[in-house]
Amino acid sequence: MSNEAQLDELLYRWEELAGHGQRTTPEELCADCPELAAELARRVQALEDMESVFDTSTCHTNTAASASDFDLPGYEILTEIGSGGMGVVYKARQTQLDRIVAIKTMRGGPSATPEEIGRFHTEAESAAKLSHPGIVSIHDVGEVDGRHFFSMDFVDGQTLEQLIRDKSLSAARAARYLQSIAQAVDVAHEQGILHRDLKPSNVLIDSADQPRITDFGLAKRIEGASKHTATGDILGTPSFMPPEQATGDNRQVDRRSDVYALGGLLYAMLTGRPPFRADTSVATVLQVINDEPVPPRRLNMAIDRDLETICLKCLEKNPAGRYATARQVAEECERFLAGRPIHARPISSLARGRRWCLRNPMSATLAAAVIVTLLAGTGISTHFAIQSNRFAIASEHNAATARRKHSEAIATLEQLRKEKLRAEQNEQRAKLAETKAVTQASQLQTQTQLLRTSIHSYLKMYLRTCAIGGEIAASDDVRTANAAFARFASTNQLVTNNKIIQARETIGRHLIAWREQAGRRPKQLSVAVLELTKQCRLAWEYRCDAIVSGGGGRRGGGGQKSSVIRELERQLIVEELYNRATRAARGMAEASNFNAAMRSRYEFDKLFWGEIHFVASTDQESSAVEGAMVRIRECVKVWRQGPPPSELAQCVVDLETACKHGFESTAN
Repeated sequence: MSNEAQLDELLYRWEELAGHGQRTTPEELCADCPELAAELARRVQALEDMESVFDTSTCHTNTAASASDFDLPGYEILTEIGSGGMGVVYKARQTQLDRIVAIKTMRGGPSATPEEIGRFHTEAESAAKLSHPGIVSIHDVGEVDGRHFFSMDFVDGQTLEQLIRDKSLSAARAARYLQSIAQAVDVAHEQGILHRDLKPSNVLIDSADQPRITDFGLAKRIEGASKHTATGDILGTPSFMPPEQATGDNRQVDRRSDVYALGGLLYAMLTGRPPFRADTSVATVLQVINDEPVPPRRLNMAIDRDLETICLKCLEKNPAGRYATARQVAEECERFLAGRPIHARPISSLARGRRWCLRNPMSATLAAAVIVTLLAGTGISTHFAIQSNRFAIASEHNAATARRKHSEAIATLEQLRKEKLRAEQNEQRAKLAETKAVTQASQLQTQTQLLRTSIHSYLKMYLRTCAIGGEIAASDDVRTANAAFARFASTNQLVTNNKIIQARETIGRHLIAWREQAGRRPKQLSVAVLELTKQCRLAWEYRCDAIVSGGGGRRGGGGQKSSVIRELERQLIVEELYNRATRAARGMAEASNFNAAMRSRYEFDKLFWGEIHFVASTDQESSAVEGAMVRIRECVKVWRQGPPPSELAQCVVDLETACKHGFESTAN
């Protein structure tokens, strides 16, 4: 048995004898293990001191004074509102500021010991350093006739202990309270102060339903040892103190000790009882040291599992297993209230069992021995039972195997028959599908050829209309233009629509104006011809789309080429038209005289204003060709007045390049 286990047994023995009125010394109890006598004596003394601290049977008999005979300058004592192990709290009015405050005085008055006075001032100093809505503020500290006191906020409400007496709070309310308390504790920790006595009676609930921490009587600085607490002293409330505080190991008391107490507060709010409670303070302390708290959900299945996880993580025996700071507890409560997952994870049953075994090695060893014995006996009896039934099971298994194989053979034959039938059916379907595919391919080929023939015939008709328009635009005299315009009416192989008719009528009006203006060519005639070409283009694309899509077509054209349009234009007309344009351009450059150059320019202008604009894919390409044409015409004008200009050849090269780019764009 380990030394810790022996010490626990000896403490239980000492308490049992003390309960029956039998006084014995640690040396007598440690007769068989004298090396433990000194440590046992220390723990017995600490427990006796703690019994005296927690004994409240005479709490009110030694009150320094009642409210009626207690006079404090500057304050009007109204009534006594509570008392504890260290002092009495009064409700009073601060006369100078006319406000209600609470005044705490030391129990014992002038007879208080220096240690009691030091702890009283420690409480006042600790609370005075803290400024937080969740901590009761200190206003004044003083001494009157040897009686020490300090004044603080008066909280009009009740303690958390009174609120949860014999009942529990809702999950949301408990989490909200704990979040506020943890935030206040974190502020104290950041100021280097440990509370060391967080419990429901030290939490006040104000009229706004907000918790506020009070009673810093056991507080100490985080860094450095307290001058009022010696190693081995057990201070605090047994039901809510952590194991390291319960064993008197004050060197191990740190922020995580207050985190443990936060878990005790949450446990009490959820279940209506503290995590540990026994008939005596010593028995409660021993529970804190040795036992695991009963999971809250075992006491009330309605408790939320996440809150139980937060609570039990705070109540870990090992400080390393708790939340590192009170801020982390507040953040976990915030996640719970917001409906987000918490970071802590529940402790598994296997981990709980392992911890119990580590704390109770003797009991665990005995339990393991019993289990092993039971398993061995069960194994032996099971072995003989299995041996006796083995042959019967084997014979039955063989018979079942034979029946199964017979059934599998019949099923295999039936499966083969079905697969053969399916294969024959699939072969027949494949032949039918092949025949249908051949027929459809032939029909598709015929339809494609008819489609191409139809599209080609429409293309020729629209090109004829554009060619007439180009001839009108290229004419230098109104007679030639009118002769070309007359072919609109004389040629019956033209396709038209309302917009094409409107464009033709516009051209006709310009020709009339040309004739009436004594031979002056209207500037808008070429624009009207381009509009005719554009409408022919849109009508041609709409017609192609209608044929390809089965009669639907596009609404109003749209100008986007389908793959059929691009292919037919590339094969049938684009290259031939641009070749004709470049030949005419070379003819102008290579002409021996001005009249020959004008004839070549006339042929080119007919192509440009009509068919070339019809097949040009973008306005940018048409503009490039038109720009080259304008420069060539300017050169011809210069030629009319003198010798052939030298830059004519370069203009023709530019025109050839523009035509080539236009063809490549259309082909791609």
